[in-house]
Amino acid sequence: MRNCISKINPSAFSITVDSIPVGPGPEDIVNYNNYLFVANSGYGDYEANLPKAGTVSVIDINSNHEIAQLKSLPDIVELKINKENEKLYACYYNLPSLKDSLGGIAEFDLNSLNELRRWKIDANSITLSSTGDTLFFFKDNSIAMLKLNDTNPQPQQLIQNPDTNETWYSLSYSAYGNTLWVGNAKNFQINGSLLIYNINTPATIKSQFQTGINPNKILFF
Repeated sequence: MRNCISKINPSAFSITVDSIPVGPGPEDIVNYNNYLFVANSGYGDYEANLPKAGTVSVIDINSNHEIAQLKSLPDIVELKINKENEKLYACYYNLPSLKDSLGGIAEFDLNSLNELRRWKIDANSITLSSTGDTLFFFKDNSIAMLKLNDTNPQPQQLIQNPDTNETWYSLSYSAYGNTLWVGNAKNFQINGSLLIYNINTPATIKSQFQTGINPNKILFF
């Protein structure tokens, strides 16, 4: 198994750099200025003991080499860049073998690469507001948030999933209408739905649409 990323020329549809080594189980990638950040999950317990598992590789896109690692992020799977405050948010799940343990969200300064804060919570599907002051995520199958500009921000529940038999699987924020878009996978066996909530009136669904099975990514462009 190759644990690497590749660089392509989208105009020519050609690979310009075939292999830039990273850690085991690369699952997410984001960019900031001349750097790439790659989440090396290690696939949970599967490759947890391999070098660089549970880290974020920092790649210089000019040299195509890893220049640093962000560590102590077991089963790291999600990254978000906050360009407004020059921070990186890394969401990790922790290892299934560590019974009753929590994952969390870590905040890093993008200039120094120092860790600034960490929240020990069971979170997934992190997404940022357009102003960069609020981080939204799923917690206990509902939507929670961190008000990042607070002195000591703590998770606050924003929207409760009204049906505990249905699984909310993907989450994305849209500045258009200040809305949160939820991919509802339901039971993963039937068609899901896309739910749209206005953050200013979170108690009711603004709109909803039917999707295919397991809507797991929402992208705006």
